[in-house]
Amino acid sequence: MNQDNYHIVKTIAQTAIEEMQTYLLSCKSEEWKPETKLDGSIVTPLEIHLDEIVSALVVEMGLAVVSEEGKEDKTTLTSGNYVLIDINDGSANLDYCVQQAFQHGDINTYFTHDLENRYYDHGLLVTIIKDGQPQYAAVLNYRTGECLFLDGIERKYHQEFFPMPDQIKPKGILDPTITQLPDKHIYYNKSTAGSHLLVVEFEKREKINSEKYQRIVQGAIGFRGLLVQLSNSASSFTIGRNTSIWDVGPACVAAKISGGIVLDLNGKPITFTQYFQLPGNGVIIYRENEPGWITDFLKNER
Repeated sequence: MNQDNYHIVKTIAQTAIEEMQTYLLSCKSEEWKPETKLDGSIVTPLEIHLDEIVSALVVEMGLAVVSEEGKEDKTTLTSGNYVLIDINDGSANLDYCVQQAFQHGDINTYFTHDLENRYYDHGLLVTIIKDGQPQYAAVLNYRTGECLFLDGIERKYHQEFFPMPDQIKPKGILDPTITQLPDKHIYYNKSTAGSHLLVVEFEKREKINSEKYQRIVQGAIGFRGLLVQLSNSASSFTIGRNTSIWDVGPACVAAKISGGIVLDLNGKPITFTQYFQLPGNGVIIYRENEPGWITDFLKNER
């Protein structure tokens, strides 16, 4: 393991989850006012707060930073050497979980309510970019405290858990793992907006049709990308819409471990020195060696 990279991302992750817990435990419902960004997505006051703290921390480490909530710095981007941060992948999921906690009358229930419903997972994505290549990453699930550390150089990963509030989280509660496929599935529907993680249920791919796919109940693209790359289901892929480089950094590192592929929706490999928003306005992540059927699916999807 590259200890320098590990230390950098672990310090970032630990700071993020500690600040997140402190903020939420003191937050009042009237203070929780998400804003709508120009692209139609939302950003919560917690995410703005965390991004400011974590970005400042990275600068204190003597490193450059590119983050979703920060200013688009093309000079840093084109340098190819920076820490790439999505302070929370799954803003709508975070907002839903917090709003549910307020409806229960106690923000503490954010840490305990419906943890087995994987669709609402959300968390930190941080990737170290060196010489234009994603080399090391961490993905932190804010709901459970689970963090995956991904080493693209040594091609391995490991899991750690950050402490959750002891007075809140009951002992023995199940911690869903980021790479564990959920038990619940729903059938894929072409009219469904957003992104889809699909799993092939049969061997003869030339007979593919929409009724033969299942969508994994998992919302955030950063988490879906890891499910594709690191779960025990090799015949899976995910499509992300309105996707930027900070959404796919960890998936690109995971692809170095699994041998998977990450492409923009124009079918080109992702680069980390040329753009913020991915060409084709999306991403496709898969592990198949001959994904011709995926290409056909995309043509029909468009």
